[in-house]
Order: sequence, then C-alpha cells, then structure tokens
Amino acid sequence: MADGGAETGQFRRIGGCQEIRRPLLIRESFTNHSTPIMHRLSTAPCEVVQHIFAYIPVDVVLRYSRLCRHVHRCLADPHFARLCFRTQNRLLKDYEMRVGSMVPTALDTAWLFWPSHFQSLFAEVALVPLTSLIWSSQRKSPPSGPSFGCDKDYQIPPSIPPSIGSLVNLQYLSMSYMSLAGSIPEALFCLHNLIYLDVRHNNLSGHIPCNINGLSQVQRLYLDHNNLTGNIPDSITELKGLHYLSLSHNLLTGRIPESIGLLVELRSLELNDNALTGPLPHTLPDLVKLQHFNCSNNFLSGSMPAGMRRLSGCNTAQTLIKWETDDFIDNSHASSVVEEQQFCSVR
Repeated sequence: MADGGAETGQFRRIGGCQEIRRPLLIRESFTNHSTPIMHRLSTAPCEVVQHIFAYIPVDVVLRYSRLCRHVHRCLADPHFARLCFRTQNRLLKDYEMRVGSMVPTALDTAWLFWPSHFQSLFAEVALVPLTSLIWSSQRKSPPSGPSFGCDKDYQIPPSIPPSIGSLVNLQYLSMSYMSLAGSIPEALFCLHNLIYLDVRHNNLSGHIPCNINGLSQVQRLYLDHNNLTGNIPDSITELKGLHYLSLSHNLLTGRIPESIGLLVELRSLELNDNALTGPLPHTLPDLVKLQHFNCSNNFLSGSMPAGMRRLSGCNTAQTLIKWETDDFIDNSHASSVVEEQQFCSVR
C-alpha cells in the first residue's frame, strides 16, 4: 500500500508540474514506449492518467489512446472528455460569443471525427449558440481528421455527428463538398428552426429518415450527389414551405410520392439520375409555382400527367418549358424540364 501511495503521489506531482503541460514534451516522452514514464502510465490510477492527458490540446489528445490498453480505457471514459474541456476552458472562450461559423477551426474539424461523448460535449459548450454553420469546402480539399494513432493517422472519413441535433438555434447549415460519409442522423431533422440545409456532394448513404418532416421551417433542401438509397419518404411532402428540393444523383428507388402536389410553394424539383420507377404523380400540376423540374435518367413509365403543360404559367415571361419527350415509357434517357432561364444563375 505504501508503494502504491508513493506511486500515486509521484504521478500527482507529475500532473501538477508545468513541464507536463507542454504538449511537445509530452509528445516526445509518450511516443517512446521504452521510457520509464510509459511503464508507470500502464499501472497508474485512471484518475491520474486522465489528469495528465487533460493538459494536451483536446483536438489531438486522443492520438495517445493507442499508447497502451490502460491509457485507452482511461481516455475512452466519458468523464475524461468533460475533464479535458474543463481544464482547457480558455480554448473555448472565443466560441461563447459565436453566432455564425464560416470557416471551421481545428476544434470544429475535430468534432466531425471525435467519439460520440466528445462530440456531444463540444456541441454543448461551443456550438449551441450558432444560428449559421457554413462549412462547405466548395470543391477544395475535404477536412482531414486529427491524428488518433501513434505512427499513422487513422484514415477515417468525417461524418455528420448525431449531436448536431442539439444545435437548436441553427437556421442555415451547409456542409457540402466535405467528403462526409455514413448515414444522415435522424437528429439532423429535429432542427425545427432550419431554413437552409445543404449536404450535397458528399458520400452519405442509407435511407432518408422518415422524420424529415421535422424541418418544419426549411425552404431549401439539397441532398443531391450522395449515395442515398430507398424510397423518397412521403413525410417529405409535409414540408409546406419548401421552395427548392434536390434529391438528384443518388440511388433512390420506388415511386415519386403521390402527395408531392402538396408542396405548393415549390419552385425547383430535381429528381434526376436515380432509379425511380412508376408513373409521374397526377398531382404534379398542382405545383403552380414550379419553375424547374427534372426527372431524367430514371425508370419512369406512363405518360405525362394531364395539366403539366399548364406549368408554363409561372407568373414570369422568362419561363422556358422544354419537353424532350412526352412519353415516359422509357425514361432512362428522357428529360422533362420546366426551367426558368434566370434560375441557372441561382443554382
């Protein structure tokens, strides 16, 4: 017991000294598995290990979880995440007054890669005040994650954290061109104040969650250029304020919802380049404000619904209607577009 107490005391002194708070010194000491401190760490009380590592910058500290199993267990404890943010609270001072984020910081980027307990805590302390989060990389290099390993970085793709559902003040969210992978978390569609959502040009997969109708205020919804599968959920037609909807260039199957005509505010509807089947809904002519419609490169069948040509009355003399074919029996190379010429500059 005396030896154990002495060992604990030694580690507490290590954790309290100024040198241990310097990341460079820690990095040099801990990456060498033969150093005496490595042997001590493998048997040190978890509380002591956590207090030592809590001084390493939070965006890189998880790289040390591979030093040994004991350190991994200590750093995987949800208590450690809270200890890290409390110890380094000075790093979060600049986040408290943010209402918008146009360029992600190192901590913002780490949020996309962190384990769930780190993600949830960071969202709680640094992201909840945001009303806009515009992180689209605009065809530039996607975000690279923090180094989680000792010798090589983990080559894991970023994903949309489920904790994004806690950002209840968000009105504008854009995360396009970021190489995001995985499924769309249902929590994303709990953001009832969201007006603009853009996650196009990523590698998102899985079904479109049925609770998409939770975006009760959304006006622009861009999910195109991903790998989404399954049917278009009927609940999407409950988004009565929707102006622009793009689901093109995915792997969607099944029929276009018959209730699509309920989206009476819709200006643009892009469903092209999927694997949709069946006839066009007879309610499409109800979309009297529609200016742009594309359902080409699918497997639609049947004829154009009666009244579709009346969509030319879009309250603008500049509206152009182009029907490359009136017959939808073979839609794999057919195109039906109602397009406002000026819209090309807005897309």
